[in-house]
Amino acid sequence: MATLTIRNLPDELHEFLKERARMNRRSVNQEVIAELSEITKDADLSAKRKQWERANRLVDEMRAGVKDFPSLQEIRDAIEEGRK
Repeated sequence: MATLTIRNLPDELHEFLKERARMNRRSVNQEVIAELSEITKDADLSAKRKQWERANRLVDEMRAGVKDFPSLQEIRDAIEEGRK
């Protein structure tokens, strides 16, 4: 595992991290790792959300180019009919 040294950490931030660590029953080091892990999860979700939005835009563009594209309900009805 890697080691990270943080220089010139503001006293207020250090006190905040110490208090959070105490509340979560972790060391300051463990608390920093937990906080950074949460940031990474949020960033990952943001990237996935952007991919999903792009995919939806592409689908909308394809639908716009197809004459008489079935509605979502028509698609569901056809699937249900095929299951009978």
